[in-house]
Amino acid sequence: MKEKKKKPKKIKRKLLDRYKLVILNENTFEERLSLNLTRLNVFVLISVSAIFLVAATYALIAFTPLREYIPGYSSTALKRKATELNYKTDSLQKAISVNELYYASIKKVLKGDLSPENFDKDSIIQAVQLEASEVDLNPSSADSLLREKVDKEDKYNLFESATSATNFILFPPASGTISASYNVKEKHYAVDVVVAKDTPIKLQPMVL
Repeated sequence: MKEKKKKPKKIKRKLLDRYKLVILNENTFEERLSLNLTRLNVFVLISVSAIFLVAATYALIAFTPLREYIPGYSSTALKRKATELNYKTDSLQKAISVNELYYASIKKVLKGDLSPENFDKDSIIQAVQLEASEVDLNPSSADSLLREKVDKEDKYNLFESATSATNFILFPPASGTISASYNVKEKHYAVDVVVAKDTPIKLQPMVL
């Protein structure tokens, strides 16, 4: 029991025993530096220095461009280029698909695989030959009242436009379901309308 109690005391004594570190000039034996140290102080100093060195190395690699030199680490510029190439590849695949469909359609036309559609020639000719005189252009009573009201409001308008009045006739070419609306972002500058098969398309008469 006494020996077991003596061992911790010996270890504690060894850790707390004081040593003096002296740095002398070899030629003149002049004392340049003198430090009083213990084994415990040396152990703590080495541990703190090691932790600081590890933390500084991690920060240097994680938050500086040096991390790009680590084998297996992908750089930010490389990731950006890979993303751009992915988008370009996707766009090229879509363009290739469209071109393949286009070439397939051309092959069908050249080989004569397409069956001719049956058109109602009489309705088409009638729509083309439609004259302005056949359209009822007489204003309705509601239209007349609206014109009269607007004329009264613009009678004393000093800032009336000097441009000549032009009569516009809104004439729907066909009646059906809208499949695609006008969209500037997608460069779709028209309105697509789905109609029944063989439905004639009416032309707007010219008004001079």
